[in-house]
Amino acid sequence: MTTENVTITETAPDGTETKIEITQTGPEDDTSIVEEVIEAIFDTGDDDATDLDDLEDYSVEEADADELTEPELDAEPEYFASEPEPISDFDQGYVEPEPVSDFDPGYVASEPTTDIEPEPETNAADAEAEAAEQAAAAETAAHEQAALDAQEAADQFVEQGDYGAAAEAREAAENEAWEAGDQSVLHGSSAAELENADARQEKAEYHEQQEAYHAQQGDYEAAREDARNAATETGWADHLAGGEDHTGQATKEAEQMDWAVWEEGNAEYHEQNAEWYAAQGDVDNAEASLDLAAEHQDAADYHGDLGEHGGDFANYDASSDVSSGGSYDAPDIDTTDYSTE
Repeated sequence: MTTENVTITETAPDGTETKIEITQTGPEDDTSIVEEVIEAIFDTGDDDATDLDDLEDYSVEEADADELTEPELDAEPEYFASEPEPISDFDQGYVEPEPVSDFDPGYVASEPTTDIEPEPETNAADAEAEAAEQAAAAETAAHEQAALDAQEAADQFVEQGDYGAAAEAREAAENEAWEAGDQSVLHGSSAAELENADARQEKAEYHEQQEAYHAQQGDYEAAREDARNAATETGWADHLAGGEDHTGQATKEAEQMDWAVWEEGNAEYHEQNAEWYAAQGDVDNAEASLDLAAEHQDAADYHGDLGEHGGDFANYDASSDVSSGGSYDAPDIDTTDYSTE
C-alpha cells in the first residue's frame, strides 16, 4: 500500500488563495490518481487519462486550515490584476450632447392657427336677423353722417352770419344725432339759440330801416336811438349764435348821429342868440348868430348823411356784412324695415 498527498493552490484575481489537498491510498502497482486529476484539470489531452468517474473509490478531503502552509515563491508572479481606473477619469471618447432645451432646430415654427374658427351653420332665421342687424347698423351710420353734415352746414352759415339758415341746419343735425343715439357730433349753439339769434337779426334790420328814415327826415336824435338799438340787437344775435361781431356798421351810424345831434344843438343855440339880438335891435349880432347857426346845421346834416343807414354817403364797415335767405334741406335716410314677420 502506498499513500500520495497533493496540494493545489488557487489564487483569485483579488489575491485570495484557496488550497486543496488531495490524498491517495492504494496498491503500489495502481495508476496514480493524482496524475489523473491533474490531467483532468489541465486537459493534457492524454487519451489514457482515467475518467473522473473512476475516482469514486478515492476520497478527496479539504485540508484543515491549520495544516496548510503557504508555498515558497522563488519569483514574482507573472500576473497581478491592477486596480481599475476610476470611472470619472475614464475618457469615454465622445462629446456629451447639448441639452435639448438649447437645441436649435434651424427653422422658426409658425404660430398655430387657433384664431380660425369654422363658420357656424346658419338658417333662414339667423340670416334674417343678421340682415336686420346690418341694416340697423347702416341706418345708424347714415344718421350719424347726416348729423355731421348738418352740423358742418350750420357752422358755415354761422360764419356767414346767416343765422336763420344755421338754425335750420342745426335742427336737422340735432334730429339726426337723436336718431343715431349719439350727441357727441353736436357743438356750438343749439337750434333754439340760433332761432333766437335770427329773430334778433330781424329786429336789428327793423331798427336800421327806422334809422335811415329818421336820418332822411333830419331827426337825428331818433336816428341815433335807432342805430343804438340796431347795434344792441346785432350784438345779441352774434352772441347767441356764437358768430363774429357784426355790430360795426350800426355802431358807426350811432356815432355819426351823435355828432349830428351835437351839431344840431349848437345850431339851435345860435338861432336863439340871433332871436335875442334881433329883439334888442342888434342887427349885426343877430345876423352873425344866424350864420353860426347855419354852419352848425350844415355840420349836423353832414354827420347825418354819414350815419344814414344805406345812404349814399354812409360809412361802410365790411365786418358787418352778413348773408341771409339761406336754407338747409336734410337728406332722407332709408328706414326700411328689413325684418319679416
